[in-house]
Amino acid sequence: MIPKEHGGWAMLLVPYIIGLGVAARVGLASLLFLLSILLVFLASEPLSVLVKSFRLRDNGPRRGSALRWLLAYLFLAGLATAPVVVIYGRWWLVLFGVLGLGFLGLQGLVECKRVDRTTIGEVVGALGLSLSAPGVYYATLGDLGATAFLLWLLSALHSTGSVLYVNLRLRQFKARGECPGIGARLALGRETLLYVAMLVAVLIGLAYFGQMPILALVAYLPLVGKALRAFYRISPAFSFKRLGYVELASALFFAIMLVLSYSVS
Repeated sequence: MIPKEHGGWAMLLVPYIIGLGVAARVGLASLLFLLSILLVFLASEPLSVLVKSFRLRDNGPRRGSALRWLLAYLFLAGLATAPVVVIYGRWWLVLFGVLGLGFLGLQGLVECKRVDRTTIGEVVGALGLSLSAPGVYYATLGDLGATAFLLWLLSALHSTGSVLYVNLRLRQFKARGECPGIGARLALGRETLLYVAMLVAVLIGLAYFGQMPILALVAYLPLVGKALRAFYRISPAFSFKRLGYVELASALFFAIMLVLSYSVS
């Protein structure tokens, strides 16, 4: 009962690293919060098994096992969060718990509708997993202000862009040899290009109005560069493993540069 989506682990832990790095402090509260979000993330696997069993009308022993694992994961997550809420007075973590459960429920819903492997389903997951950034920032410092919200927004923007880029590469792989012209390329990469244009506009606006450090723009350069390169130069070679390594390196670069931009500002 462990999630098999490696990208999901990165989308959960990279925002956590960002929130912890910007907070610039490691303590018991941040470690307990890490334990709790890992347990909630683990709960997504038995939830997936449950949804599939109901969808297939399968009343076998695996359904009961999945339900027990789901309840155990969520109970332990609550147990790990309780000291942070009570002892450290981080009462707003209850809200994060509700939001986390809400996104977990949405994941179950999109899987029930069989759209969990679509762009919409993956974006929903990215938005929920990015909550680890403001969550650990608040758990560590007790500050739930503009910075906490911005950490979620910046993380979610990057994770969503990564989802769209990977889906673009997969579409190009499936349509290999069929997209040499500009029209075919636009048909495959329209949503990615529109997102990149929106992303650049939002980031420049945030930096211009002083809502984020200007250096943070550098953190998004690999994402923007990959998307534009994939559109203008469709490589015939494709490797799922290489794509995963590139995405991991891009995510780590994003985390390092974003933390650095806040530390020097």
